[in-house]
Amino acid sequence: MLLRLGNPVSTSGPEPPPARDSFLDLSSSSLSLEPQPQEKHNSSTANAEPMLENGGSISGPAPLAFVLESQQKHNSPNANTRPLLENIGSTSGPEPFPDGTAPEVGEILGRNEAQGLQHNSMRSQEYSWSPPPSSWLKFNVGAEVHYSAFLAAVVRDEAGNVVNAETAIGNVTSSLEADALAFQCGVHLIKQYSVRKAIIEGDAPLVVNALNRKTDAQLEIKGTVQEVFTTLDTLTDTTVDFSCVHKSCNSLVYDCIKWASRNGFSGILPIGWFKGDSFIGPSCV
Repeated sequence: MLLRLGNPVSTSGPEPPPARDSFLDLSSSSLSLEPQPQEKHNSSTANAEPMLENGGSISGPAPLAFVLESQQKHNSPNANTRPLLENIGSTSGPEPFPDGTAPEVGEILGRNEAQGLQHNSMRSQEYSWSPPPSSWLKFNVGAEVHYSAFLAAVVRDEAGNVVNAETAIGNVTSSLEADALAFQCGVHLIKQYSVRKAIIEGDAPLVVNALNRKTDAQLEIKGTVQEVFTTLDTLTDTTVDFSCVHKSCNSLVYDCIKWASRNGFSGILPIGWFKGDSFIGPSCV
């Protein structure tokens, strides 16, 4: 994997923030890539601990630029098919409900309607971003391949506040590789800022299953997944969970990627560029 450090390059659109040091350095000698005994990183919401070692909001060194490489079958009518109505020529209406039956039907319809509303509410929650437990941080990550692979990580606390957001450019052409790099990006941010409890969430099931050791990593991401495990082995006091969600839960990340790809930008995005669940961009500054 080729690594390089680069200054932000603006190709069009609003002028990006001043160049900052990139936020990841995978070539650092402190990151051993030799396989190590793996530890199980399980979530725990027992006693709340500080999210960061310094007890405050995310702060630290300027980031390093992370540059990496039906058919539908038509059935003919069955000859033995019965007519829908026995008396096809009958014009009389249906028999009236027996006494006491109509209210029961009304109750059934009302109950079905209530169940439908509950089901829709559950689906809405399923496709909406959910905050992490108390004292945890959630790192939503994602990637898209345009002329290069653009990655983004948006970090939010239990109240849903954006506490950090960064973009990077990866030198890969495969969407799967880009997704794996996005998760690796999240792990390095956790290490850089000494986060104690974190959830890294994305919409790449193949990557998440490999990181959770549910399936073997595909060949093109095997190296990246192993590097993630190696980094996790150095985080002895940190709990990291990997979660897969619907892409709609990751919309804020893709808004950042869209802006970064248009402007050729990699680096830290100012917190002022976010308002609630929306990425406003430099127009709000």
